[in-house]
Amino acid sequence: MNDPLLYVNETYEAIQGEGALTGTPMHLIRLQGCNLRCPWCDTKQTWDRADTGIPMTNEELLAQVRLDWILLTGGEPLLQPVEHFIAAARAIGKRVAIETNGTLSCADRADWMCVSPKVGTTISRSAWAMANEIKMVVEREEDLTWFNALLASMPTTNGIFSLQPASQDPGATTLCIREVIERRWRLSIQTHKYLSLP
Repeated sequence: MNDPLLYVNETYEAIQGEGALTGTPMHLIRLQGCNLRCPWCDTKQTWDRADTGIPMTNEELLAQVRLDWILLTGGEPLLQPVEHFIAAARAIGKRVAIETNGTLSCADRADWMCVSPKVGTTISRSAWAMANEIKMVVEREEDLTWFNALLASMPTTNGIFSLQPASQDPGATTLCIREVIERRWRLSIQTHKYLSLP
């Protein structure tokens, strides 16, 4: 039986620009479709239904990959059956990272799972439990209030916590710096944008 297709928005070699794996060369596979509509989103081209993307088989995608790491992102990659792709990638010695908003669960743990909660959403407890990294995008003080309530409602995790200023906004950056120093967390900056990388 053939594996299901993945519907792709774009795919290219990149340097991971944010989060705990910043600086790591990765083959980025941006999947089509998202279940959220964040106002500051920088990939709004992925918001349309998944089946509006380019249909690709695992073999077609993996034939493009030269690097050790693959990043599945979106949109929201867990709207699609990524478990089959993860298995196929591992079979040829690749490692897979997933960037997810955390509203959906994943049947198969990736090699690195970054859960990036968005204000006002309900986070899957199973996604939270699988997270290697929790990365919160912060725009204003109220976002931290919401995040604190989320932390209080979720089980303890050994994942790395980081805060990322929305859209490199100076006020949000100052707020994030204050919080990561206070909490001994990490600051995530979208370094790829400063370097004019995709």
